[in-house]
Amino acid sequence: MDGNRPPIQEALAWLLEREITVVGDWREKSLQDAPGGWCFEYRNDLYPDCDDTAEVLLVLAAVRGRTDELEARRQAAAARGQRWLLGLQNPDGGWASFDRCCDRQVLTLIPFADHNAMIDPSTPDITSRVISALSAHGHALEDGPVRRATEFLLREQEEDGSWPGRWGANGIYGTWLALSALAPLAARMRPMAGPSAASSRRSRPGPGRRHATAGPRGPFGRVFAALAAGARPAARNRGPRGPFDSVFAALAARRPRRGTSEAGVPARPALAARGAERGRRLGRVASLLR
Repeated sequence: MDGNRPPIQEALAWLLEREITVVGDWREKSLQDAPGGWCFEYRNDLYPDCDDTAEVLLVLAAVRGRTDELEARRQAAAARGQRWLLGLQNPDGGWASFDRCCDRQVLTLIPFADHNAMIDPSTPDITSRVISALSAHGHALEDGPVRRATEFLLREQEEDGSWPGRWGANGIYGTWLALSALAPLAARMRPMAGPSAASSRRSRPGPGRRHATAGPRGPFGRVFAALAAGARPAARNRGPRGPFDSVFAALAARRPRRGTSEAGVPARPALAARGAERGRRLGRVASLLR
């Protein structure tokens, strides 16, 4: 859709007008003090949330202001939103809904705790959306916040290959967001993948090691290189199908243009001949979603 169409530009202006510009309780443990972000409700200036802020940032990355004034406002709001989100990244690498470091499990034992909503821990669904938003604004896997968030996301994958959802309380929601966040990062790593899937498998970590060994591209460089080449790295909670099957299935099902990979580099014959494998892996995703 043409982003210059009047309805799109009007919607962009509407979003910019609703940016949070006052300080709330989130400031207590945030790594930065400046306001920013967006809230779920129409009027909740004291409590912007990471989920909606990330979603708005995705829109701001996709639409440009038609006038100089609107474009300047878009760029400034996007910068503030990113800064606000980065200030709320938890020490475990993930993001919660509203706060930072609000994860003391003992609070859930209070008798009047409402479905354990006394705490606000990092969750895979929100972390995935933030990764997508940061990636859309140019943050790479090598950037510290994205790397730590990716590590968190891979640690949180379930044994059956899915990711749990908190705000969409099912595995389909969490898995969709996790795949949406990981796939673009993996695609960017494709040019650095090894000459064959077999060679990538040789760099696969063993069952007793963490997700990947350190390398020049950061601790997950080999994981994403192997992912792009079709290998199956080991991870926490290895199950009968392997916890990475859903990631590989989704990526393998995305057919690149003939003769090139999704990153625009020449495709290897091994990748070009993976039609049957794509179908099998996509079937694993279908079985996961049933």
